[in-house]
Amino acid sequence: MPKVCEVGAVAKLLPQSLLSRSWLWQRQVSEVTPAELLAFLRIWKNEGRLVEARRNIDTLMHETYRCMVAGDFEHAPYANFSEPDPAFTVSDLCEILEPLSPERRRAAIFALDMSMSPKDVLLLDWKTARRLQGRQKLTALAETIIRAQPRHMRLDYVFWEFLETRIAAPLFGFEEELQTTTGFDFTALLMLYKKMVWVDAEAEVMDFTREIH
Repeated sequence: MPKVCEVGAVAKLLPQSLLSRSWLWQRQVSEVTPAELLAFLRIWKNEGRLVEARRNIDTLMHETYRCMVAGDFEHAPYANFSEPDPAFTVSDLCEILEPLSPERRRAAIFALDMSMSPKDVLLLDWKTARRLQGRQKLTALAETIIRAQPRHMRLDYVFWEFLETRIAAPLFGFEEELQTTTGFDFTALLMLYKKMVWVDAEAEVMDFTREIH
């Protein structure tokens, strides 16, 4: 039975990864349990690197299945591993959105609170935003974001940013970056948002407010 680092193309795909630096790397596949994969994820969640750790495990699982189908080995104790569905909190949301720029964080939160696709948020102009305000179609949080959003005199998009050339531009690649950063496509992220649990409401409202300013 191979070691974890010898499973398929794992060594080539994850040479300098979180997984390669963990105790799992040199373990025999036959000895690795689902509980250990879960422990690995929890350790890196505490370090703020859960998305990266998940990708490492996803790669390991993919290569494991590929080797099993090819007949390299018959079974791995962790083959049926799936991450439990824990409560998704405001802190979790802030953590996965943190790598985004402030402008893109505000757009992401607006999209989630309005259940509006990233594409529609990207293209949202001020005329449409004012019409939504007038018809009271905005959520309270979306209203707060719109009121705080600076307006550029030459660009009619609600959500925009300065490029490195100091030219104002829409949030190009917003949807793709949101998925890459969070590890979820928008539909899955929206489902998590709708089930989000507020553990310490007062403290988390303050954290959430910081995300939109």
